[in-house]
Amino acid sequence: MVEHLAGFKGKWLDAGDQFHSLSVRARVFKKKRGKMAKPKLRNVPDLSAHAVPDEGIEVRVTPKAAKDGILTDQGNIRIAVTAPPENGKANEAVRNILAVAMGVAPSTLILRRGKTSRDKVFVYSP
Repeated sequence: MVEHLAGFKGKWLDAGDQFHSLSVRARVFKKKRGKMAKPKLRNVPDLSAHAVPDEGIEVRVTPKAAKDGILTDQGNIRIAVTAPPENGKANEAVRNILAVAMGVAPSTLILRRGKTSRDKVFVYSP
């Protein structure tokens, strides 16, 4: 194991120092590991009818979900995002998913109401 780890970034390890070798191994592999691509959103409903300028689009959001998704039932739009509800991360994820479903650019959707609420209102302004 020591010979195997010795080739990483020129770090020579002592055979008797197992704790050091394991911590170095963890740090080296953490740096070598790349970021994975985010999975594509599938089965997106067509919400292009909601792309009416200055009309509110009411959305119910579930942050920290297992996977991203969008569901429409009886006129209600429900969006689940994996992003946590801190520093606007969930709001940005919802904006991106809603834009994909509507077929518009995310920058054209403005959050009008519900910055800290699960119930949000977006407005499309081209």
